[in-house]
Amino acid sequence: MLEKIKNNYVLLSILTVAAFIRFYHIDFQSIWLDEVITMIECNSKISFKESYDIMALRENNPMLYYFSVKIICSIFGNTTFVVRAISALIGTICVYAIYLLGKEIQNKRTGLIAATLLTVNYCHLLYSQEARPYCLLTLFTILAFYQLVIFIKDRTLKNAILFGLFAALMINTHFFGLFVLVSQFLIVLYFLIDATKKERLKFLLLSALAGVITIALWIPSIKLFLIAADLKVFWIPAPTLDVYTNIFKEFFGNAESVLLICLVLMVFYFIKIFNSTKEDGVELTQNKNIFSFIIISIWIFITMFIPLVRSYLQIPMIISRYMIVVLPAAILLLAQGISFIKSKSVQNIVISLFVIASLTDIVVVKSYYTKINKTQFREIAEAVNEKNDPKALIVSPWAWHFNYFFNNETFNNELKEKTLQDYVDAVRSKSEEERDFWFIDANAHPYQLNPVTEEFLTANYNQVQSTEFFDTWARHYISKNSTKSNSSGINLKDFTPSNLDNQGNILMFRSSTIKSEALYLQAGSYILKIDANSLPQKPINGENAHLIVKLGDKEIGNYYLSEKPEMKEKIIPFENTVNQHCKITLTYDNDLSVNNLGRNLIIYNIKIEKK
Repeated sequence: MLEKIKNNYVLLSILTVAAFIRFYHIDFQSIWLDEVITMIECNSKISFKESYDIMALRENNPMLYYFSVKIICSIFGNTTFVVRAISALIGTICVYAIYLLGKEIQNKRTGLIAATLLTVNYCHLLYSQEARPYCLLTLFTILAFYQLVIFIKDRTLKNAILFGLFAALMINTHFFGLFVLVSQFLIVLYFLIDATKKERLKFLLLSALAGVITIALWIPSIKLFLIAADLKVFWIPAPTLDVYTNIFKEFFGNAESVLLICLVLMVFYFIKIFNSTKEDGVELTQNKNIFSFIIISIWIFITMFIPLVRSYLQIPMIISRYMIVVLPAAILLLAQGISFIKSKSVQNIVISLFVIASLTDIVVVKSYYTKINKTQFREIAEAVNEKNDPKALIVSPWAWHFNYFFNNETFNNELKEKTLQDYVDAVRSKSEEERDFWFIDANAHPYQLNPVTEEFLTANYNQVQSTEFFDTWARHYISKNSTKSNSSGINLKDFTPSNLDNQGNILMFRSSTIKSEALYLQAGSYILKIDANSLPQKPINGENAHLIVKLGDKEIGNYYLSEKPEMKEKIIPFENTVNQHCKITLTYDNDLSVNNLGRNLIIYNIKIEKK
């Protein structure tokens, strides 16, 4: 064991750094729009069918990642930290996987260089800290190529099965894996043609077996694939002439110093490759430079070419996170470019410059670990929750996503998925009730109303609160006309523990305390109205039931109830000095039983009104 560590200390050091920078500050950024979808789909509290239905409606992606995460969440909890930690772990494994692939197509040093470059790659780091399937897609893409290379070199049944299995895992993670699969089949075809007649039939049968395994294991995802393939409109814009140039820049964080090193290495790589020749009598798989060029060039070209053609002929589909399947190929190309340098000292200098430039861009220029750059869904929801009635109406064009934050054990808000313009217009047309509401927007949506709607909103509502976070904002509107703005009837069912009679009144037979659900109260002057009576209709030992009333931790009144129905109402004025969530606590403290006659109380109604 110690000998293995000693022989692989460089690799272990690389993996340690890779793990550290991927797990560090993993939950610093809020989950953004697509991550919210992941959290809803992977919630272990809903059934697998419910998760599948959400995927069919919102994702149109295969199930493998989401169901795997769902199972893990059932063990470790449904938190963003857990789901992102899965990606971070997968990202670290990717670094090891690309080491294996680099070692297999070239040599151990190329594998170590590739692992180093991927460790500090901005794009890979970004998706290693997201609750999305792109890092898993990258891992299975690398492992599928690793098994493909082994299969081409050693054409056995075992290697054919392993290639088919990892290719299946790749296309069951994301449908963009299908384009990679086409490139792998073309690579197999190339080497099939190059094979001798003696080997060709065996190679063909094994390749066919690998293909059958891949397609057979993909069958559960076909329905979702057909839904995705049937899309006629998508949010991705049409590709520009420099779309892949921009994606390559995004892979390396648009950092000029890093891109300069990449450009030099690519030029050097191609010069070296173009000067390589195939020696007579030497198998193609033994000529490592040409062999690796065939793998990498077909991998990159086909995976980029098919989506480009489809984007122009059918529907745009090219964005950097989908094209992450070619990032490992680009990393391998650069790693080989460095390994072609004859002087190890120069190699080490180039690697050091790449690492320093990359980490400087990540830590210093982009302030990756300290600067907010993702839409703060979490923070805006928390801010509204702090100021909000747990049952208040929340209007947002992203209501389905915000449902993740507002419908839980504490909050059970009503959410409407509408723009502010549409909701206010609905109130104007009387198709929506005029009531207090919060409006929340995000994802680069500014505040925007036409003049007529703006005038109506100003005339009928007071904007009492406004809050903003990165790429998201919220406003609280109080209706000037709705009685609900100034008073709040409290459902007696919301008190716990409670004992209700057939009419829904609360009965308290013994000295005890009951509490309401949390209420949201703005700062101001209020009155609390309690309709209640002491039972029986005659004082026991000259005393009726005694009630202590608290708002939160503050006592706002205590009194003896009347036994007379016409005198059941009690008005308690109080001041609320800050906007807050608080509970009403009612304590009955003088239960008594004399001659089989017990002192009790009954509560008919409770209401809070703002003066």
